[in-house]
Amino acid sequence: MLAIILWWGTLANATHEKGSSIETSLRRQLAVLPDLAGVDEDLTWDWEEPKAGKQKSAPLAMALSLAVPGAGELYAGAKARGFIFLSMEGGIWGGYYGFKSYGRWRENDYKNFAAVHAGVNTQAKDDTFYEKMTYYESRDYYNQITRLYDRNEENTYPEDDFWNWEWNNDESRERFRQLRNDSKSANRRAIFMLGAAVVNRIVSAIDAYIAIRSFNQAQEFATVKNWRLRCNADLLGKNKSVKLTLRKNFY
Repeated sequence: MLAIILWWGTLANATHEKGSSIETSLRRQLAVLPDLAGVDEDLTWDWEEPKAGKQKSAPLAMALSLAVPGAGELYAGAKARGFIFLSMEGGIWGGYYGFKSYGRWRENDYKNFAAVHAGVNTQAKDDTFYEKMTYYESRDYYNQITRLYDRNEENTYPEDDFWNWEWNNDESRERFRQLRNDSKSANRRAIFMLGAAVVNRIVSAIDAYIAIRSFNQAQEFATVKNWRLRCNADLLGKNKSVKLTLRKNFY
């Protein structure tokens, strides 16, 4: 670099000469600095904007979080937030299967209870049938009330053993009602957990989008950590010049 500076000084003096003496002087200066062309070749780079780090896809991050909450955050590098959403997802599905299992357990309980205390045949009965059992002490009483108020035989049950029930007492019917309500309540909670799973996915997708934006913004400032020196020399042109540029890139 010192040689280039000294050469620049002599070049400035040469520019005052006239005619062919200018070119002669330039050739004499080049002879003094035989490695100048090599310096120009080694130290000259075309300037480019610092290349940003690799960007990541926001739509992909959101799609991952919609499929598995937390996956989009992990893709964006936000591991702590990703594990939080994954933990919440695990808890939600654990709650769903827990409530569904409890609901089926209670359903079996109230059906078995009805078979013992009301003499009902539990085969091929829908939920409406068991709902009638909670309000009427027997099938015959239900049919009687239906004929009296609805005047429609289609809503009555056939008078045979397959559709028959008769509670042995009101306490048994009340216990049956409690067991059935427990089953229904557990199933409603399971449905609520499904809704929570949907909400968890939506919130995770939004958070993944925010995480990807932060990641990509950080990548925009990622450059190579080094100094860059650029040397341009125009020795034989109309406007003779030597230009040195020293540039430092930062992350």
